[in-house]
Amino acid sequence: MDWLKELRERRGMNQRQVAEQVGISQPTYCFIESGKRGVGVKTAKRIAAVLERSVDELLPLFLRKR
Repeated sequence: MDWLKELRERRGMNQRQVAEQVGISQPTYCFIESGKRGVGVKTAKRIAAVLERSVDELLPLFLRKR
């Protein structure tokens, strides 16, 4: 999910920083960012908050098929 990586990098954050703030492990976040793992609504909301985006904006992107 290149869009997720781009949003993270725009915030000047690395995967570990996002994962810590979301409350998941860095490897789990890496799998989400690479599209190898799905994400639930609760985690999507947390990621949206950390990246300062609305969940309404990000949820369709998480649900989009690769």
